[in-house]
Amino acid sequence: MKQRYYTIYHKDFVPDALLNKYPTPAKYEDGTYFLFGETLEEVSGELPTELDDISLLGLQENDGTEVGVLKKSELEAGIDALMNDVPRGREIRLSVAQGKHLAQTKFAVEEVIL
Repeated sequence: MKQRYYTIYHKDFVPDALLNKYPTPAKYEDGTYFLFGETLEEVSGELPTELDDISLLGLQENDGTEVGVLKKSELEAGIDALMNDVPRGREIRLSVAQGKHLAQTKFAVEEVIL
């Protein structure tokens, strides 16, 4: 079975292919970043020009102790830091669990995400 991902893009750099498929994506707290239920490659076959892939770090509960796996609080803090970085056209790739958690905590969801 093919691995699924969620992705985040800055609103000024979202590829048209993603916006055409998801015209009302989930928006980060201040509206500057959008969350999608697929990658650019899955939607269009194109590779992103820049990629920050945190999907392999997984996700655990805040009280978890598994080494090398992100706690929810660490994921949220890391995403907040990335959102405060200089905007650019990178794709931030997340696991499904990470994407769903952020959709519930950091992004306002206007449509159903895969």
